[in-house]
Amino acid sequence: MSGLEDSNLRAIGLSAANKILRCPHAAEDALQNTYLHILARGHFEHRAVFASYFYTTVVRPCLVRLRYERAKRRNCNVTDNLDKAINVSHGMTPEEILLQKEQINRILSAVRDLPPGQRSTMLQHILNGDRKITDLAASSGITKEAFKCRLHHGRRKISEVMGAA
Repeated sequence: MSGLEDSNLRAIGLSAANKILRCPHAAEDALQNTYLHILARGHFEHRAVFASYFYTTVVRPCLVRLRYERAKRRNCNVTDNLDKAINVSHGMTPEEILLQKEQINRILSAVRDLPPGQRSTMLQHILNGDRKITDLAASSGITKEAFKCRLHHGRRKISEVMGAA
């Protein structure tokens, strides 16, 4: 039996990918990409046993993907599509619509000016407000108290900007 067909090796690789990515579909994708990577190389250098080579080939791309997803969450951008954000009701004058656009623009500007941690916490809370703070904090990789603190300071800074405007 070849190294790629060993079911124990597959289970180890899948388990490692699952622990890192915490998503069975992403873990399976990582494992399939590992198989393709090893087959594309066409040869194996016998400096180490195949199992450790396989494990390393599974773990490295998973860590890269995890870092990428965390960076993407930290640097998420606020959409600038103001037309969707505005609640235009019948009977609103063009001046009222313009004032509402300006207010939304000030809020978006205030959110953009927040430090990255506070910005991501604020956006995560806004976009996923129906979830518990404990769950949001866990998905951010911080404690519940830290999440609440960031949320409090972010709200305070935005209200200061809005009050000054």
